[in-house]
Amino acid sequence: VKKMIEEIAAKKEIKNVSFVGCGGSLACFFAPHYYVTHEAKTLTTLYENANEFTNDTPAFINENAIVVCASRRGNTPQTVEAAKKAKECGATVIGLQLETGTPLEEICDYIVQFKDTGADGALYEESQIAYETVNVVEHNTETYEKMVAATKKMNDIIPAAVKACVPDAVKFSVDYANDDIIYTMGSGTGYAGAHQQTICIFMEMQW
Repeated sequence: VKKMIEEIAAKKEIKNVSFVGCGGSLACFFAPHYYVTHEAKTLTTLYENANEFTNDTPAFINENAIVVCASRRGNTPQTVEAAKKAKECGATVIGLQLETGTPLEEICDYIVQFKDTGADGALYEESQIAYETVNVVEHNTETYEKMVAATKKMNDIIPAAVKACVPDAVKFSVDYANDDIIYTMGSGTGYAGAHQQTICIFMEMQW
């Protein structure tokens, strides 16, 4: 990812990095988007549903933009159309996907393949795209180095946290299995986790 962003920066001035997708793939982009909005001083960003992006494309999606699109199987119709629209506007398009030989990779300038880890395999790459882009544009070295160090710890921290939560998760499922309404709430980058829990876990997989 680092080499990819440096290669793009060598070819053009980057003024915007936008994140586009549908459902859980879009929700996974919230943390990278949050990072750019809070750490970048000049670089702009967008976090947008793919269909909205295609039909109401901002003017700043042009030759100075990077548009990052995610689709686990690389075939989500709205995301594929969004990638096409971004290309038409002159943007450099990065695709994130689990599968290979997909419609998405036929359109994108760059493809990042991620592995299915049982959680969200693309989270590391998505975050890296954000902090590498901010660094290459604005040279925020101190914050960048902290992000690099922090992300290296993710593969240890996240599985340990998941394991530690299992007893509470089991108790919660037993205690509230028959409730009519379950609210999920989150703030900051945790908003995306709450969003995914609602639409991907509860609504798609449980009910």
